[in-house]
This record gives sequence, structure tokens and C-alpha cells, in this order.
Amino acid sequence: QDQKEVTQDLKIKLQNHKVTFLGCFDKRLFEEIQKQFNNDQFIAIYLENKRGESIHYPHWLFDYDDDFYYKQNQIITESAGLLNDDIPTFEDFELVNLNISPLPLLIASGKWRQNLDYFDQWQLDFIKILWGDLKEYKDVKLPYIYLAILKHFLIVVTCNEQPKNYNPKDYEKLLYCTSNDSFPLKRYDPVCLEENMPTIRALCHTLNILFFDRSKINFNQFTRYQFRGTGLLTGITYQGERKTI
Repeated sequence: QDQKEVTQDLKIKLQNHKVTFLGCFDKRLFEEIQKQFNNDQFIAIYLENKRGESIHYPHWLFDYDDDFYYKQNQIITESAGLLNDDIPTFEDFELVNLNISPLPLLIASGKWRQNLDYFDQWQLDFIKILWGDLKEYKDVKLPYIYLAILKHFLIVVTCNEQPKNYNPKDYEKLLYCTSNDSFPLKRYDPVCLEENMPTIRALCHTLNILFFDRSKINFNQFTRYQFRGTGLLTGITYQGERKTI
């Protein structure tokens, strides 16, 4: 079959199926993610899932390119250049009856560094994990958001003392401008999982359940973790025993 015939066959096979384009990723992004989140002994992340001769990757590893996010990048760049006095506050939004949070804009533009009073300490710790060595908003892609939430959650639940006001559901307040927003930091998140929630909201929901059942799991017994792209999380105890969470 030539390319035209293959394409036509594919169209016929997909006619009655909904197809979602996840985006793309390349070797550079893959290596940068590994570097940022595998940079200590606390968590080891394995993104590849090998099945026979095939290699599969988690859907949240994919994101769209800069051309797709042209308008978002433009707005974020302009926001990054604003003086602090020009940035809308919570009070400004309330005055015009807008149920919109400015926190995602502060985080995406990097202006959170000049507005630390807006955040609890645990939120700042999460933001620092999210940004890591990244320089611009265009580099804060969906896999960074996913893995930053997971890593920060594991750090919190493994500590003997929980941070003040911490709740995994509150990651959403940092990532979404409104309560019905589906795009964390305005990144495309097309796959809906449990209860028809997009991936990042579903992750926050799952971690919230784990958090309130943490006494049954006893996270304090673990010294480090392994996470595979299939969603399998393993804790490793002081004695080297591995337990699936």
C-alpha cells in the first residue's frame, strides 16, 4: 500500500471513533523531565512502559507546541512585564464581581516571586518544585504540572508534621482561574478520567482521597518512592521493602 491508501484505510477505521490528539513530546523534553524530577533520591520516575517490542507513554506526558499556545504565551509575557501595582488583586476582581483567581496568572508569569504574601508556605514549596530550573511559562508544560503535584504531595505526606492549611484539592486553586476551568495554568488537558474530570483535576481528587486515608497507609514508613507512567506508585521502606500504594 502507498501512503495515500494507508491514510484512507485509517480514515475508514476511525470514522466511528472519537479521536483525541494529545500533542507531542521529544527527546529533549523527555530528558529535561527526567532531570528535574529524578534529581534526588526521594522519587524515581519511569515514564516508559514496555510491552513486548512496543513502548507506551502516559497521556499526560504530551502537550502542544508554542504555536498552539501563542495567545497564552503573549498574555503571560505581557503580564510578566507589569509592575506590581498594575497586577489585579483579589479585591479588584471582587469589585467587578468576577469569580476569577489571580493566582494562576501570578504563577504562570513568574510574578509570584514578588507577591509571596498571597501564598501559604506549602503553596510556595509546590510552586518552586513546579518551576524548578524553568525560565519561561512556555516551558511549564502539562507533564511538569502533573509530576510537581505528585512529588510535592509525597513530600508532604512523608513528613511527620503536615503543613498548615494543606489540602491536595487546593492545588486546583493555584492552577485554575475558575471552579469550572479545565485547563491548568491554561495548558491543554484533553483526557477525562474518573467522573469525567480532566487529568489534573482527577489527580488532585485521587490524592485528596489518599491524604485523608493516610493513617491507613502510614506514609512515614517510606524513605523514597518509585512512580511509573502507568500510574503505579511504589513506596520503599527503611528496610528496603517495596509496597504498592
